[in-house]
Amino acid sequence: MRLRYSRILVSSGLAFLCAVGAANASAATNTNAFNRVRLVATLNGQPALQEANWTIFSVNDQRHPAATLPRHSGTVFLSAGQYRAIVRLDGIIKQTSFRVESETENIVKVAMDHANG
Repeated sequence: MRLRYSRILVSSGLAFLCAVGAANASAATNTNAFNRVRLVATLNGQPALQEANWTIFSVNDQRHPAATLPRHSGTVFLSAGQYRAIVRLDGIIKQTSFRVESETENIVKVAMDHANG
């Protein structure tokens, strides 16, 4: 097993190396059922760069949010499955449904532009 050093601590002139076994670290990652999901609220096709609020619900639990994000873009971690996102920005509320796949990059973009009319 190859060791990966994660931290060096110095106390009273002594250095301590905190080692993490690489096999154990990768095993923990493989058993973790959460996947990285990048959320992006856009205006005119570009990141909104304004305060937005995301609320993510699993289709299996519409009462308790699976994740929240208090800004226009960011990353959350969700298990694979079906979700619904509600995004609020400057009085505009939009919703979208999306699916999170395991071992893939998941990106959810929501256009927050006013509806033409």
